Amino acid sequence: MGNESSLTPTAPGVKYPPTADILLGLLAAAGVTVLARFWGANPDYADRFLVVLCAAYWAWKARPELAQLPVRPVRVGYLPLLLGCVAFPAGWFLQAQVAPKPVVMWWLGGAWVTAAAGLILVRSGWPHLRRL
Repeated sequence: MGNESSLTPTAPGVKYPPTADILLGLLAAAGVTVLARFWGANPDYADRFLVVLCAAYWAWKARPELAQLPVRPVRVGYLPLLLGCVAFPAGWFLQAQVAPKPVVMWWLGGAWVTAAAGLILVRSGWPHLRRL
């Protein structure tokens, strides 16, 4: 396993350090923690826990089909990856200053999804992003 990440497919012969995967995982854990506190404190948002579980299930179920798709990394993915990685800390700062508010939760979620989409494009290309 060494320095390459086994979590995402890469083009043959191309090795990526797992840094981006680890960073995205940490951002996801931080974001879900904030969202869980917000959803738990507001009964109107209690059903949102099911959304996360359903999304995780469908992504897990798509693994065999994703493995069959061609890997065609595209450099344009660096733009949403950078945008998401810059927007997330700004949203995190806002939620720390004004407490979790719905607009800040949308900001954090949007920043994470943008960064995740960029990473998928950089690692695997458009077919994988469309499938997910």
